[in-house]
Amino acid sequence: MKAIKCYECDIVFKSETRDDILNQLYSHYMEKHHAIITGASEQVKKDWMQRFQNDWLQAVNQ
Repeated sequence: MKAIKCYECDIVFKSETRDDILNQLYSHYMEKHHAIITGASEQVKKDWMQRFQNDWLQAVNQ
């Protein structure tokens, strides 16, 4: 089971698939960190996705 912690709070999301964790994070952000999602520039969104991808790869390789 892979785990990724929310970048804004201490909630940890777990799954075996990248897409499932990404969906969990998206739902969480829309509910708890809505302003971050809606107020982010395209570059901030790209940076967030790159950070997530790096963290996912690290979780896979553990």
